[in-house]
Amino acid sequence: MTIHSDDRDDLDNLPSLSLSPDEVTERSPASRPGAKKKTVHDQAKGQSAGSAGTGLFLILLGLLLAVGGFGYFQITALQQELLATRSLVAAAEKQLTDVSGAVTETGQTMSQSDQQVKSELKDINFEIRKLWDLANKRNRKDIDALEKQLADNTATLKTLKVSADSALKQAKQYSGTLDKTVSRLELIERQIKGISADLVANTSASREELDMLTTSVEGLRQEAGKAVTDVKALKADMKQQMSLVQDASRSMDSYRQQINKRLLQLENAVRDVQQGSNDSGLRPTL
Repeated sequence: MTIHSDDRDDLDNLPSLSLSPDEVTERSPASRPGAKKKTVHDQAKGQSAGSAGTGLFLILLGLLLAVGGFGYFQITALQQELLATRSLVAAAEKQLTDVSGAVTETGQTMSQSDQQVKSELKDINFEIRKLWDLANKRNRKDIDALEKQLADNTATLKTLKVSADSALKQAKQYSGTLDKTVSRLELIERQIKGISADLVANTSASREELDMLTTSVEGLRQEAGKAVTDVKALKADMKQQMSLVQDASRSMDSYRQQINKRLLQLENAVRDVQQGSNDSGLRPTL
């Protein structure tokens, strides 16, 4: 807001409240049309009336001067307030100019900061690209080696599983054969016991034949016991082999899980680096 100098001119052009000489002459009784010629008596009355009129005029003039003085003081006060307002407006304009300059300077500073941030971001993106390439090359070798090792271990595990299945199948076959052998030996033993009982009951049989039969029976019994022992040992050996195969299978499973976990960690690391590069506006190529 700007106050022009014309406002002060308008205050100076306010109409005066005092009477001009022409207005005083026009208001006097002698100047009125149709006035009669005064006599001595009339002149005396006129002088008396003039004295009274002069007193009234002086009173009115005093009142007018008082009113004019009061108006003058009011106008002076208004002019002082106007000057104070102009000073405030000038100060506000100066402050506004300072603020405009500060805003302009701030805009320039922000523009410079934006350029600096863009430059730093460009450098950061370049460093991210370098780190991405380095991590990709380094981790790619590890991933390829681990994948090859995992493939080899998987093939070995499959071979071990085939061997374990074959051994288990043979163990089942041997177990069935041994069970049949034990059953046959038990049957032979029962037959021998029956024969021995018959020989003892038959008094006509010679003692020599009985001894030979007894010896044969003992031999068969020993062979049966040995066969049973061999069967038990074979079962224990097969159980031990099966336990070893199962332990090897569990070890291979645990190793395979560790390899898979390591591969997953490497893939997650590569994915995180790739995601961070994509967030920065980069598109690295594997």
